[in-house]
Amino acid sequence: MLFDLFRIPGRLYQVGYGWTFFQDILYFLVAGGLTAYTLFHANAGVLRGFEIFALLMGIVLYLFCLSRFLLPLLMKATVLLIWLAKKILFFVLFPLHICAKPVIIISVSLRQLLRRNRRRASGLKTRLARTLLFMKKT
Repeated sequence: MLFDLFRIPGRLYQVGYGWTFFQDILYFLVAGGLTAYTLFHANAGVLRGFEIFALLMGIVLYLFCLSRFLLPLLMKATVLLIWLAKKILFFVLFPLHICAKPVIIISVSLRQLLRRNRRRASGLKTRLARTLLFMKKT
């Protein structure tokens, strides 16, 4: 079933050979690591021929029997989960979208106001500094 989970993105979306190669390598590393870990701990590190035969037969039986039924079900479940996630994100983020418009309008207006008044503020600063210097001298 893990193999079918890796195959779903390739079936739902058009992916290139590079992505497929990356998925295959990732699957090989995950499945091979789990298999080696299980066999090592179950048999105290001894690899037996019938285990390899049983593993290969299990892979073949799964691909030709169960995968035909499970892959479409997993694809439908994935599409349903993606749809559900989109709806949840919409309902969570939509109020932020409504609140963001006034904030954006206010921030743009403030920015324009500050740009206009920047020259006036710099002139006021120099006059204030001159006044303070004059007051110190006297």
